[in-house]
Amino acid sequence: MKTIKIVTPFLSGFGGTEQVIHTLLRNVSKKDVSQEHFLFKLVLLGGTLDTNWTKETDTKIFGLKLPKALRKVEYLFRLPYWCYTLLQESNDVLICTNPYIWTILWLFKTIQRKKVLIVAWYHFSLVQKPVNTLLLRSSDKYLAISSGIKRELIKRGVSQKDIGLVFNPVNTTSPHSLIDSPKKDFLDLVYIGRFDYSGQKNVSEMFLALSNVKTAYRLRIYGQGKDQEKLESLAKRLSITGKISFKGFSTDIWSEIKHADALLLSSKFEGLPLVLIESIAHGVPVISSNCPTGPEDIVQESKNGFLYGMGEIDQFAECIANIRQIRANYTPKEIAATVSQFDTNRYVGRLMSVMGRWTDSNVE
Repeated sequence: MKTIKIVTPFLSGFGGTEQVIHTLLRNVSKKDVSQEHFLFKLVLLGGTLDTNWTKETDTKIFGLKLPKALRKVEYLFRLPYWCYTLLQESNDVLICTNPYIWTILWLFKTIQRKKVLIVAWYHFSLVQKPVNTLLLRSSDKYLAISSGIKRELIKRGVSQKDIGLVFNPVNTTSPHSLIDSPKKDFLDLVYIGRFDYSGQKNVSEMFLALSNVKTAYRLRIYGQGKDQEKLESLAKRLSITGKISFKGFSTDIWSEIKHADALLLSSKFEGLPLVLIESIAHGVPVISSNCPTGPEDIVQESKNGFLYGMGEIDQFAECIANIRQIRANYTPKEIAATVSQFDTNRYVGRLMSVMGRWTDSNVE
């Protein structure tokens, strides 16, 4: 049996990466082929604020001990030692989410001539969140979570045979409660994510588009972030304050959403935005920027949502105004069926196939 360890830097416990890892580790133990061939473990180099997401997993935590003000310095000194220690253990594959971690591990394993496969598992667009070429190439293999990231890796000189396109897992076949349109005289819109004015999530672009929408609407925003006051000020300047409500953070948002016409996403870049898949899995169409990377793999134009060009405010507004056309042609169940390729069972199958090929395991 091959031992595969997923190695990450400090993670808060509340992000999308944590959700993906938790879903993966919880489900590989149920997959017969993984039980026969692979043993998955999690290693956190730096710890986590919330350990709930590590439950039901085989997790090892290397924690920081110094006061918060000194932790960056402590991390710089401890990280090489942690990586060295990790390589002394029994490993067949180390899957790393951070460029510095996979580079240090790759250098140490090369020097020590360790027979362990270092796999880079980057969750962001290489265009919008670049990785130094030396760091990028210091890995044996690469897992891509979207077609766009795969193209970016190839463009940066990585051989296609060294890339496994696996996407990310979402439990789309469990009995999700399908969410229908409220059939009211206004559009019921939802945003789920960080309150980010003009950074990655770029919520200000969403507000600008909404200010151009002539159709009546209401927008509910779920999440948290430091830019809430800036966004509230922008809404006031655009005279849309009465149409927007900030709902705050919730651990079970989809149980709170009983009706919705669409979920909106205005990101400048993503890896593979799970919130789009989750929305569609509930039968709710989406409107997303066609940002690098991920939305193109998820959104089927006019069937489960619309894509608009980044920065194209008028096009975004037009998509919002026309969103009910999708529900006029497709039921929530038909919309949900369009993301079946991202289901956890199919994801685990793809990952097992890639790992089997890379480790010469006879996985079928």
